[in-house]
Amino acid sequence: MCQGHDHNHEEEIDLVDLLGVIIKRRRLIVWFIICFTVFTSALIFLKEYKSSAVSLKRSFAASNTLTTQNDTVLASYIFLSKSDKQDGYKTFVSSLLFPAIVDAPTFEIQRSTGLSVNYLFISAGETKRFLDKYNGFVDELLKLNLYKNNMSEEVSASCAQFKSTTTDSLNLVKTLFSNSKNIVNCNLYYAYFGLIQGKLKYATGSNVDDYYYPFISSSVKDAKTSKLKPVADKEFAEIKTEAKRNFNTKKVIKYSAVSFILSVIFSLVIAFVFEFWTNNRKRISGYWR
Repeated sequence: MCQGHDHNHEEEIDLVDLLGVIIKRRRLIVWFIICFTVFTSALIFLKEYKSSAVSLKRSFAASNTLTTQNDTVLASYIFLSKSDKQDGYKTFVSSLLFPAIVDAPTFEIQRSTGLSVNYLFISAGETKRFLDKYNGFVDELLKLNLYKNNMSEEVSASCAQFKSTTTDSLNLVKTLFSNSKNIVNCNLYYAYFGLIQGKLKYATGSNVDDYYYPFISSSVKDAKTSKLKPVADKEFAEIKTEAKRNFNTKKVIKYSAVSFILSVIFSLVIAFVFEFWTNNRKRISGYWR
């Protein structure tokens, strides 16, 4: 007995007993690790195989492939989320352009150098819907940029002051703006400002800070490079070649290793649960009577 206590240490865990359970249940542990690792690794492999668009020849055609040299939407996602994960971007662009989600087209993405991106669809209808929505959003960004550039720094500051005040009086307008053109530019700028901010807030789930707008003004460039357009047949041959190389072997190895570690942990937990139940089944059953 311990001094000052009236209990003993008969219930203390012995490391030898723990090792004994592992040795006793070694077949269960080994088979669980093998089955769990093989099954999860196969799922990871198939998921990556599918997302890498290696089935391009069967599913996609040049007529249903869109491309852009300067993907402003992708640039926005990277800037706002501080990430360039492809799965995350697909969710973002679907939410941004198709808020209902259920009507979002099915597509694959193939990134090239920089912000050059290809979008691949399985039907002409989905290609057209995505093209219209994407280029419509780019138009909104271009107009936002246009109305911003139409204002001098002084007018821009007056515009920000006008929109931040709760007072809406003719005297205030006359004080801040020298002519009606500046007022029109200010109102149109903030109209597109609010429209774009609302879409981005829905897609990201949080408010978009004002520093996004100077960033996007420098990123959107012009309609020719920023808008989506159908890909040429010659370019599509290169896209198919690149798509076959998109399989991310490192990702498969990484997540397979994680699944192996998890399988070891789960197998040990299951082994000790089995051992505990075997040794205490009658005792536990007694409490149910």
